[in-house]
Amino acid sequence: MKKLFLTSVLFISLSAFSQSTWEVKTNFWGKGLYESGNKISIGDAIEKANGQESIIKKLRSARTQRTIGAIMAYPGAFAFGFTLGQSLNTTPTNKPNWTIGGLGAGLMIGGLILEGSGNKKLRESAEEYNSLSKTSSNFNPELGLFSSENGLGFRLTF
Repeated sequence: MKKLFLTSVLFISLSAFSQSTWEVKTNFWGKGLYESGNKISIGDAIEKANGQESIIKKLRSARTQRTIGAIMAYPGAFAFGFTLGQSLNTTPTNKPNWTIGGLGAGLMIGGLILEGSGNKKLRESAEEYNSLSKTSSNFNPELGLFSSENGLGFRLTF
């Protein structure tokens, strides 16, 4: 009975230390990093990367590119949209400044490209983290029933 209890405690403890997986999901506000269904920030993901420098480097690069992309895209979209709205106005005294509209469109496109590149790096870091958890979990113990000259017993093989 003691052996069965110790074996069950061993399996429960091994399953408790298994690494969870990351995935990148799209919601209303954009793409986000999720761990076991819960959204986590990139800063939390860096802490959970456990010193894996390639993952941390990709996560930091993703955070930087997404931030700069958002800083460029949102004001650019506003400038382009405002200029487009002014051009749809039929008042003869209101003349749109298409120089600002063109710069806004360029900023918006550049920001979206940078943000997309950051999202790609975020996805790559999640895939690398998940592949790391698969390769590090080669420990697959098996519990089996066996018989010997002393009788029946449980065997734990690694």
